[in-house]
Amino acid sequence: MVNNDHRIVSLNNVRAILKPLTSPHAALFLDLINSWKNFPLKQNAAAQGKKRFGAHFPRLVTNKRRLEQLSSTEKLRDILLDELVDTEKHAEEGLVPFPSDDDLEADDESAVDLVTNITNPSFVSEGCIPDLPSTTLADLGGFEEEVVHEVLFELPTTCSVFPCGHLIDLQHQNESVGFFTLATGSIAWIVWPPDVENLNTMTKAYEDYMEVLDTGEFADVARDLSGGVAFVQQAGETLHLPPFCPIIGLVMETAVLVRYAAVTESSFISMCRNIPLYKAWWNTEICAEEKQACFAKALCDCITHILQGEFDDINMEALKHPITPKGFLPTFLHVWDDIKEDVVSVMDANSAEELKHVWNEFLNSSTTQTCLICGVRCRPDRNHNRSQHFENKHWTQVTQAD
Repeated sequence: MVNNDHRIVSLNNVRAILKPLTSPHAALFLDLINSWKNFPLKQNAAAQGKKRFGAHFPRLVTNKRRLEQLSSTEKLRDILLDELVDTEKHAEEGLVPFPSDDDLEADDESAVDLVTNITNPSFVSEGCIPDLPSTTLADLGGFEEEVVHEVLFELPTTCSVFPCGHLIDLQHQNESVGFFTLATGSIAWIVWPPDVENLNTMTKAYEDYMEVLDTGEFADVARDLSGGVAFVQQAGETLHLPPFCPIIGLVMETAVLVRYAAVTESSFISMCRNIPLYKAWWNTEICAEEKQACFAKALCDCITHILQGEFDDINMEALKHPITPKGFLPTFLHVWDDIKEDVVSVMDANSAEELKHVWNEFLNSSTTQTCLICGVRCRPDRNHNRSQHFENKHWTQVTQAD
């Protein structure tokens, strides 16, 4: 367990830990730290952090209670071995770790070998386990959910198992607010703010993914990012990670990272605004079309729940423009015209028509004489008056996904 006085959050301390490492990735981290474009993680600089990162900013929290039920690394190992067996029983393909940098095949046997050796902080392996569903760790009192305001829905608890020396390649945090507890090991991180400049850099790098790989490592794109914070996460610390932050990590000791995440009202709006980033990222992924289709369905489902008032305490039958009191539905209506083209662009024709139908049902459920989106005088649907208004003013003619 760590002590608050021994947190590794200054650049000098991070440098001191990285310099002795023989990993080729340590040189990249040192270059990023010495570039004067990145900074230390200052635990007491909330105002400064909010200025760069927004309402949520990276921070480390020490919670000894989180791990008190895991009396030893051996117990953690046994839990994960059981989780591996359960995953193989319920998944058609079983569990396959990420392939190594040398594109060697990874199989279930290597996953078992990696978990078996989490008691060895120097264990080296060709792959990692990126996302292992972990109902056992989710149920442990030591991993109770963090308090997050304005939660729309939670994501299943998963854990990642990384061998010593593994590079957690440059990527962006998804649309969720993440709480990542390190159960064992240590990881050096750099987390960048999800500002326009950094996300544009990530989007272009995803779009040019194959060209980037032809000239070097994808991780080298991190040299073009700025404003990041560097630190080392130790066992027993929880990393609060904001949505859409570009991140990169270097595993310094065999690590087990337990991930709890939740999508909030603000992160959902950010997700809709960042759909161009998703489109570029899907180009780097296996089964890109399938992932986009799943994303589009989830997006349509969530918007349906929003328009049905399931996230707000609002009398849906008495709605009128402007909607009061404040809540997620009014916020979503306010930004809809700004995000509609990107939202519809990821949907196929059937999903787009389904979403349009949901919108028309919502708008026509109100007896008010004005449009709930813009406030323009618009009577309920006589001769399709309100539906036509929505089609002309609040829908989009962009080409849907194939």
